[in-house]
Amino acid sequence: MKLIKLSFSTLALSTFLFASSYKIDSNSSTADFSIKYLKTQEIKGEFDNIIGEFSFDEKKSLLTSLKGEIELDSLSTSKDNLTTLISDKIFDIKKFPKMKFVATKIEQDRIFGDLTIRDVTKNIELDFENSGEFFGKIYLKLSGKIKRSYFDLTWDELLDIGSSVTDNDIFIEINLEANKEQKLNFTKIIEKTKK
Repeated sequence: MKLIKLSFSTLALSTFLFASSYKIDSNSSTADFSIKYLKTQEIKGEFDNIIGEFSFDEKKSLLTSLKGEIELDSLSTSKDNLTTLISDKIFDIKKFPKMKFVATKIEQDRIFGDLTIRDVTKNIELDFENSGEFFGKIYLKLSGKIKRSYFDLTWDELLDIGSSVTDNDIFIEINLEANKEQKLNFTKIIEKTKK
């Protein structure tokens, strides 16, 4: 039985030996979006309260997992009169206060994940930039385009090419700064399994 426990511990240790956990710094991370309206004008918005964490393989300099949430009440827009409209009417933040993202596949320069807005979840693809680890910090950038029709974010007549007022495409850019969390004490884990 001790041999089985020790073997399991060794397997767990090898899985996490080079992977470190990082916590997203909500004070230094932002999620921006822009959408065209009236064909030539643009609405820009920013969420500045992002909570989440990810794992990073320091040996291979690769991200291995990522999950995060955006507090929707942290929204600000370039059109002040639209902030309340977007928060209350479009996102319905009283009922759905958070937007969620969980990575399902991570490549060198692309990331796939389940994005949940309101009560709709879709798997999306984003461009991905990874700065690597630098003095206990990592900077990540996710960017790309989603369609508001995929998440039922409709507040006007929506056609295949967009509406007469607002385009269907939403461009997003998420800049994350994360701090390395304390490493687990694997010696204590192994000692406990020996008992």
